[in-house]
Amino acid sequence: MSLPKDNKDPISEPVKGLEGIVAADTTLSSVNGEKGILRYCGYNIDDLAFSSTFEETICLLYDNELPNQERLDEMTKKVGEARVLPDEVIKVITELVGKTSPMSTLRTVVSVLGHYEKNVPLKELAPKALRLVGQISTAVAIIHRLRENLPIIDADPTKGHSEDFLRMLHGKELQADATFDFERRRNRPVKYNRDVTRATLEAMKSLESIRARRGERFYTNRRRGVEDERRRSVKKELAQQVHLVQATKLLTSEHDVEKLSNTTLKVYATQATKKSLYE
Repeated sequence: MSLPKDNKDPISEPVKGLEGIVAADTTLSSVNGEKGILRYCGYNIDDLAFSSTFEETICLLYDNELPNQERLDEMTKKVGEARVLPDEVIKVITELVGKTSPMSTLRTVVSVLGHYEKNVPLKELAPKALRLVGQISTAVAIIHRLRENLPIIDADPTKGHSEDFLRMLHGKELQADATFDFERRRNRPVKYNRDVTRATLEAMKSLESIRARRGERFYTNRRRGVEDERRRSVKKELAQQVHLVQATKLLTSEHDVEKLSNTTLKVYATQATKKSLYE
């Protein structure tokens, strides 16, 4: 017996993908996929990749701020010591490589490393996580070299993490570029501050009106200068040709022929005198 249509519950369409699904909330990072922006603790990931070392980025994630030299040295030492794996763990890796996939080998290695750790509360897991940062890099390098039939290279805790990892992986010492190191020190990452950004955007709104007022003031002063220069030029020319202006005034106001002739002679005489002075 079929139920009436009115009694059937509508079947909603299943949600496809993870669009609109919040996986987790975190204060460590922010992601804006549409604009291609990724930040760690307020710092743009591009700036960190160019200007910060691996250990500095770890300190940022642990402390929510970039470290001073003392804190950086402490972090470098802890991660370096963690890269040295126990002989038993290296033996496990040697036995598993070639028999399982690299990820399965690495997962087993992490489980074996747990044997060397004490059970601690969740709030005290940070030191254990820090040790895993160093341990996994060495395990990955060993797995890679055994798969390529290459000898294992022991970790050097005195080196930086990235430098030592690449050395264990490829067997080559990292050549430091002094120019790059200088650029890294000069271009320190700038932490993103929401309040500063908001204030900057508000200030940018008034820039256009300020620019317009300054432009108007500039052109006004420029026109005033041109006008003043034109007036000075006219005055100078007038001073040089004032005798012509006076002669014209006499010619237009006097109708006596005799006086007109005398004025004309006077003008000619003045011009002749000026000519003789220049010659």
